Amino acid sequence: TAIIEGHDGTDTLLDLTPTEFKILSTLLKTPSKAFTREELLEICLPDSEALARVVDAHVHNLRRKLEIHGVDNVLVTVRSVGYRFR
Repeated sequence: TAIIEGHDGTDTLLDLTPTEFKILSTLLKTPSKAFTREELLEICLPDSEALARVVDAHVHNLRRKLEIHGVDNVLVTVRSVGYRFR
């Protein structure tokens, strides 16, 4: 669970899976860095044999959850690289 400021300025609890939370916190720690899918897998799912495309699914779900609360366009896809936080 994370707390975000919604579009109306009030704090809202955001129900995240552990992996979504790890991805979001990783991107927030270094917002100017674009992380590759492989880097995010290594950091967020270190013991998993998941494919890099699994990160895409988690980012998609995370974006959807943020957008529901009016937080748009903060998870940026960096073409041919991966993702970063804006």
